[in-house]
Amino acid sequence: MRKATKLMVIAGALALAVPYNAYAAEDVSTEIASTAEHVQAGELNSDWLAISLSKAGKLTAANKQDYLMKLKSRVNGTDLKGTELHKTILAVRALGADPANFEGQDLIKKAYSDTSLNAFTAYVYALIALDSADYTIPADALWTKDKLIAKITTMDSTAGGWNWAGSTSEQADPDTTGMVLTALGKHKSDGVVKADINSAVSYLKAVETANGGFDNWGENSSSTAQVVIGLSSIGVDPTSTEFTKDGKNPVNHLFTYEIGNGGYKWMKSETAENSFATEQVFQALVAYDKFKSGDQLFSFPYQVNEEPVPSQPTIPAPTPTVVNNNNYVTVTPTTDVSKLPVSESTKEVIREIITNNNAGAAGTTGNTSSQPQVIVVQQPAAIQTAAGEPKVEVKVEKESGTFNSNNLKVGGTTAFIGALALVLRRKFLGV
Repeated sequence: MRKATKLMVIAGALALAVPYNAYAAEDVSTEIASTAEHVQAGELNSDWLAISLSKAGKLTAANKQDYLMKLKSRVNGTDLKGTELHKTILAVRALGADPANFEGQDLIKKAYSDTSLNAFTAYVYALIALDSADYTIPADALWTKDKLIAKITTMDSTAGGWNWAGSTSEQADPDTTGMVLTALGKHKSDGVVKADINSAVSYLKAVETANGGFDNWGENSSSTAQVVIGLSSIGVDPTSTEFTKDGKNPVNHLFTYEIGNGGYKWMKSETAENSFATEQVFQALVAYDKFKSGDQLFSFPYQVNEEPVPSQPTIPAPTPTVVNNNNYVTVTPTTDVSKLPVSESTKEVIREIITNNNAGAAGTTGNTSSQPQVIVVQQPAAIQTAAGEPKVEVKVEKESGTFNSNNLKVGGTTAFIGALALVLRRKFLGV
């Protein structure tokens, strides 16, 4: 009996000895799964969610492919700069592609050559992006990691931490301090960086509320989330005793904003979900979960023998070829008309022929091989029109033979092409 009692006492003592963060980690896994399902119930439109979902291993295959297409469209349609470029780099890499060779563009080179950087937060996210994988950055680049670190570490508040403006004279705020710690996480062995990190951690300890949260225009989930991400990035456990007050710490404080469906609100006084808050809390949960396994939220190193997701190649249009000394040129609907050896006005009319032929073909059925080609015949340069252009003759031809405006059937695509060919003759040959 005494032996059994002794074993029960030992078991109870061991249970009490289990650190609180072991339970927090289990809760984090549950919340991650719940929020991942919630945010993917609709269309995914957030880089930060795509990044953290991928890091957590919760991004569905369909959403991954859809989001890669969105990123490709963005890269091809926008001259990316600043933080928009930085989060694009992070998203591209998180989804398994290579930002140094994405859609034929080197986004990393764009980042370290970006002349538009002039805001404090831009320096912060530039460093996060360039640190996310093993990218090659030239020593003479406009923005090396050392240059960005120097910018960041000279803009901290004299009282410790950082503020949104990067002002040394203004009071720090927890949101910006968390973001900067995230950026400096991989450089904490540097003496200056280490000193700034220690000062920032002391600041965060001092301003943590009795609820385990953080106040920036009121105690809220977003400020607390940024602190959790930052502390996790520098290897400081946000559920440790130094950040725990009566059992309350920054991680379990985040759970008090959950509205029951995987979404989160910004302030406790609110009743509805705030999508921005959900996004930031989810990042924090994933950051903390990865910290427990020795990883970081924004770390996506290249794997040995990795083959990044290839960008869809852009197939160039065939270049027109002069086939003999009489300058016969065959133009198909995929030809790059801009390279034709004819005047700009002739090119424009040829484009009309191709466009209208394709439009007509789309509305008919039958063998597509019967679609016509355009044959351009450029006469010797010595023969010119009154306008000084070389005289040209443009013929419309199918694979089975040549057509002209007299033998094309009335109606349908062929008649329209014949009419355009006739216009060409009148415009450029004067007949």
